[in-house]
Amino acid sequence: MVFPLEGIRVLDFTYEPGGQIPTLLMAEMGADVIKIERPGIRESFYSMVHDDKKPSSELMRRELAANALDRSKRSFALNLKTDAGREAFYRLARKSDVVIEGHRPGVMKRLGIDYDTVKKMNPRIIYCGVTAYGQDGPYSQFPGRDLTCIGLSGILGVINEGGLPPIVPGVKIADLAAAMYATIGILLALVVREKTGCGQFVDIAMLDGAISWLILPLIRYFENGQVQPDKGDVFLSGKRPGYNIYKAKDGKYFCIAMRQPLFWEKLCQKLGRRDLLPYQNPDNDKQNEIISELSNIFLTKNRDEWLQEL
Repeated sequence: MVFPLEGIRVLDFTYEPGGQIPTLLMAEMGADVIKIERPGIRESFYSMVHDDKKPSSELMRRELAANALDRSKRSFALNLKTDAGREAFYRLARKSDVVIEGHRPGVMKRLGIDYDTVKKMNPRIIYCGVTAYGQDGPYSQFPGRDLTCIGLSGILGVINEGGLPPIVPGVKIADLAAAMYATIGILLALVVREKTGCGQFVDIAMLDGAISWLILPLIRYFENGQVQPDKGDVFLSGKRPGYNIYKAKDGKYFCIAMRQPLFWEKLCQKLGRRDLLPYQNPDNDKQNEIISELSNIFLTKNRDEWLQEL
């Protein structure tokens, strides 16, 4: 079996999902991904998330084995603040196809391993920088994490619950958006290189990616001028009876997601409640009443019974 990225070498300087996921995907598509790390960085990360606890060799072995985002990659430690470390990187860069890094703008230049430096020794290099706010602009030098990016993007305003304060999602939305666009950008740059023979810089900002995922609220805004309507006014918001989360008798939850009237009709028939047929998308005054009716029905059986029956 031939993998699509066989023969492609990637040098990976990333420590967050926005960069780790693209290199993971490329590794599993056949690329030779070499992760270059600062000496001691793994131990530092372990201590940071385990209340400053110093890891034993056994704990580090288990930690590395469980690190799914860096599977299928080779790795080694390199001190890029030394001449010997930089020379080792240069030797690799001359024979590589892609460099991806996730530092704040300017860090790679100070180390002497930025795109302008690398392209002089390898004009075919694809160099991808994944940052919070992009390589330039008023926020470029600000520290940024997934939460700050989704806050600035407006996503926290979309996933709130009515008049309640915003909640912190359990999924790294901006990181995943950046990972998607970084993967696409690198692959497209490789295609362009086949046509032109030249590499290029791929600039990926977590904030940009997060904003792009607001396409449906933006469409609504340009349609009627509403920045963020009440949750009940948003079609797929969790305030529609047929597009919601319900609790079963055993305390477990399940989802139903119906947009087409045909499926709503089948649900009402299964439940023996044809009287609910007109209320797939009730007005605001009727919404809570219908959701309450369904909630009471779904409390009569365990979750797996409902999954089997419906």
